[in-house]
Amino acid sequence: MALSTLVLSLALASVASAATTTGFTAYKDSQCTVPLEIKEDGDSIPNNKLLADHSLADSSHASGHYYLDMEVVNATTSGSAGVGAANMYWKVPEPDSGCKFVLMREAKIGWGDMNPLPGYMVMRASREGCYYSAVSPGDTLITSYCCGSEECNKVNIEYNGNSQKRDLTEAHSIEVRETSTTKRSALSNAARAADVVNNKQDAARDIALKRDDAPKCTITKKTQGPFYSSGPQRSVTQPERCDTGPASCSHTVSVSTDASTAISNSRTETWTLTGGVSIGVDVGVNFIADFETHYGLSFSVANAWATETGTTVTTGTTNGTSQTVSQQVGTLGFLSFTPVYQCWRGEANCGKDANGKDIVITNNLFCQPTLGGDGKLSGTYNMVYISDF
Repeated sequence: MALSTLVLSLALASVASAATTTGFTAYKDSQCTVPLEIKEDGDSIPNNKLLADHSLADSSHASGHYYLDMEVVNATTSGSAGVGAANMYWKVPEPDSGCKFVLMREAKIGWGDMNPLPGYMVMRASREGCYYSAVSPGDTLITSYCCGSEECNKVNIEYNGNSQKRDLTEAHSIEVRETSTTKRSALSNAARAADVVNNKQDAARDIALKRDDAPKCTITKKTQGPFYSSGPQRSVTQPERCDTGPASCSHTVSVSTDASTAISNSRTETWTLTGGVSIGVDVGVNFIADFETHYGLSFSVANAWATETGTTVTTGTTNGTSQTVSQQVGTLGFLSFTPVYQCWRGEANCGKDANGKDIVITNNLFCQPTLGGDGKLSGTYNMVYISDF
């Protein structure tokens, strides 16, 4: 065997070995010294370790390694984390430079259209350590990892603001809305887009003009829907460190969660209208409240879908709610929210371009935020435990 071939074979063997040994090892205590038995579908998991052998970019394995019908043996339980939920810790090795380990709980409704993650992220680690999570009986857990800024942006879901460390021993209220003297503690992309509209009226008028220039669209084909899909998971509080005892920190947060109508396209396309004006749509999810459209074409498509489905285009609905959050002692984490959307998929026709050809947008996804009976946004709140601010 040639030397170069031998070196390559050894390197591949090393990578394969690392992939099968790297993962999340279960422990009962915060120092990761007392092993904890974990089971999948009634069978003990070897070495009490969940392997992290598939990355978020691995579409052939749905972005992770799935462990079904989880059971934790002889763990302490906490009702605040859910009835029968097991309090446990995971020992995580040092990830490669620029990489992060991710632990998720499978979402019960669809993902992939608006949410790049297959489940609710519950833990994210960019360095070696012993990290907490709560696991309820029957949970499906998903292990994964990301490397590089582009891939890891999928899990960097917290608001990029100044972190505020607090003693959370006593319940306290965090006001979400920004005033002239306080910083906002809970933000979303839609909220920041709404601020742009409120504070920069000139920009809003420019958007209105662009919307008027856009062609009028109609929905010519519905291929799917209505169906429900998970929206993007986002932080609604800044990271908090819980440094006091005896068992957990409790704090009440008053959160205003925003969501808006969304349009998603399978590819980027542009057309030139008579007079030389260019219009287009971008690949990926485009939230209407973000005002990041080409001359308002996405607005036109959204309005066409609203007419077709009997709904109304929403450009930033805010719904306030109070959430009591329990955070484990010795942890760093934040509260997140994952909204539920109702979606349709189909094809839109937006007139003709300068050459007389039809402007057709295929495989177009239209999604509306769903509201509960109380008028609040439907979705899931959960804590996310992290290694660093």
